[in-house]
Amino acid sequence: MNKKRMIVSLILTAGFLLGYGFLLVKISPRAGIRLGVEADFSGGGICRLYIADQKPIKREIKNGKEFREIFFNLPKKELSHMRISLGNTCGTVIIREIKLKSLVNTKGWPGSTLIPLTGHSASRAKISSSGNLLTLEIKKGPVILPMGNEITSAANLMSQDLLPYVLAGLPLGVLIFFFCYYFSLQGWQIFINRKVMLSLVPVFAIIILAPLLIDILVLDKGKVGHALQEKRIKAEKPEFRLDSLHQFGTAYKPYYNDRFPFRNSWIYLNNFIKIRGFGVSPLDKVVLGKDDWLFMGRQNFETDETEYFRAIKPFTHEELEQWRVTLEQRRDWLNKRGIDYLFVMAPNKSTLYPQFMPSRFRKVGKQSRWDQLYAHLKEHSTVEVLDLREAMKKAGESYRVYRKGDTHWNQYGAFMAYRQIIQTLARYFPGLTPMPLEDFEISYKDRPGGDLAIMLFLQNRVFRENAVSLTPRRKLHSVRGKKIDFKHARVRQSVVICPKGELPTALLVHDSFTQRLKPYLSEHFSRIIYFRDWGMGFFPKVIKREKVKLVIDQTTERFLMSLKPKNPPVLRHP
Repeated sequence: MNKKRMIVSLILTAGFLLGYGFLLVKISPRAGIRLGVEADFSGGGICRLYIADQKPIKREIKNGKEFREIFFNLPKKELSHMRISLGNTCGTVIIREIKLKSLVNTKGWPGSTLIPLTGHSASRAKISSSGNLLTLEIKKGPVILPMGNEITSAANLMSQDLLPYVLAGLPLGVLIFFFCYYFSLQGWQIFINRKVMLSLVPVFAIIILAPLLIDILVLDKGKVGHALQEKRIKAEKPEFRLDSLHQFGTAYKPYYNDRFPFRNSWIYLNNFIKIRGFGVSPLDKVVLGKDDWLFMGRQNFETDETEYFRAIKPFTHEELEQWRVTLEQRRDWLNKRGIDYLFVMAPNKSTLYPQFMPSRFRKVGKQSRWDQLYAHLKEHSTVEVLDLREAMKKAGESYRVYRKGDTHWNQYGAFMAYRQIIQTLARYFPGLTPMPLEDFEISYKDRPGGDLAIMLFLQNRVFRENAVSLTPRRKLHSVRGKKIDFKHARVRQSVVICPKGELPTALLVHDSFTQRLKPYLSEHFSRIIYFRDWGMGFFPKVIKREKVKLVIDQTTERFLMSLKPKNPPVLRHP
């Protein structure tokens, strides 16, 4: 009996292997290849691999002072025109080696053999080589490095190697042999038992009905509101490879943590219980204030609004001077060309509503960084600076100027800030007057919570609010215009034109606070270019080419913790 079973098992296994081999020859599948870059990334950011015209493959890299490897899983298709962008921030990147790894083969090239930079990238970085190392001093990102035909051709040859599939077929053949040899219906009789099958019915029902139960309990993302917004790149699924099997569990864990079943629902429950049950915020980014007010907390390593509120880290005299010199260089360069300049600071929410901050946050210093900078500029400079704090406090006596669940000002607050900007610009453009508040209908609308509530995933139920809303009584005239010829990894641009605008072309470099200003400001400009740039960069080429007559820089108080604006060399060395 055993001999017959073994012969049958061998025949079935041989049939499987022959069929498997025929299928490999017929289909000619491509093996999985990984491209690795071993480098020291001082700038960090997002690393992108471009293949022909396909969507880039992204990897997030963090600052570090040691060599590390990042890997890209190459698509299983013919590859061509491969390029790589090593981060999108300024800094130094030292490349030691480029590797191609398949299941059974590895090939590498020293960094010094890579193709030199061409086009725009050549002007954005300085390249040098020493031994096997290639050093890129990135002045302005992104810098795209061509991979070369040798690496691309090697990747195509390695992907055509069928040995990994042959090796994968051997353990499958062994499994089939043992399954056929030891298979017995007696072993399956336990599942045919009536009592066992009846006991499995409720388990099966729970699994099937779980999504419905989640829906009834209002825990799914459709009922809770917007999709969970974590403002980060989710971990990608690692490729299962025998050559890195010992690392698979570690690599798979972050992928699973980002996608386990009912993840959004558990996050909702966790946040709800912590806030309503224990009165604490589950995120460092969000501070739970009094009366359901939410405030921005630690946005990143350098920017923490609670530290700003407490005035723990004041400006040094050197830092204040750096700000003064930077703003004066911009003003002077523009004035020489007949262009006006205005610097606008949007106040923190905690600055205008300190009474709703948690009692545990007590002020340490007497002056905030904006107090210091504003006083320093008023005493030592003539740069036009607009401080919105007093005007916003006065406007807040009539209506709330910030939303309870959002870090930004509401529509009413944005309108009052707009009026102050226009009144300041009237010094340069006589006769300029802002739109009156009477042109808008003020009402309260029931809305989900803003960006801070969305971070907590509690915007629809827990942190809903009656938000102040402005509705124009007449149609506004500004419309979206054609974008200008300008691309920058850090900058988002938009252009608005207004046929009835009385002001010439302007450039406004801003952060997210200007988003609600746009409908009002745009009514006064025949053409206004908006650059959303948290780094508050300066763009002389754009200013000259677009014949800009006014430049406005806008930033927010909390960014004074980390923002260090720099001027291009043309301003520092006129």
